[in-house]
Amino acid sequence: MSLLKEAAEAIKSVADGVEHIQKIAKAVRDGRDYLKLKHPEIRADLSGMCAEMRNTLTAIAAASAILTHFRFTVAGSAVDSEPRAFNDHLIAHKEKAQVVVHSCKRLVNRVSAGPQPSGIGGV
Repeated sequence: MSLLKEAAEAIKSVADGVEHIQKIAKAVRDGRDYLKLKHPEIRADLSGMCAEMRNTLTAIAAASAILTHFRFTVAGSAVDSEPRAFNDHLIAHKEKAQVVVHSCKRLVNRVSAGPQPSGIGGV
């Protein structure tokens, strides 16, 4: 494939990506406007739910980073030293791992406690 053709396809892919992001942004704006107009009473609950989703995603990203930021070797003489290298890597990230564990336990405790009064419909 020619370099020019590859560049044209790459530009088209970027343009498609931008178009998709614009559609998502419009859907978010439309949804926000709809909720503001039709259900203003759920703003605090929705905000809290979004904050919890963000906290959960942050914890997942931090937990997975402990693994994804380690370069595993699958061939050569370094394979034998991988367990020790990973252990050293894990120890270096132990504090971060503890923060993730604490965040996950807090989330589990909140979920286990059951739904809290939301203020929707006089509840």
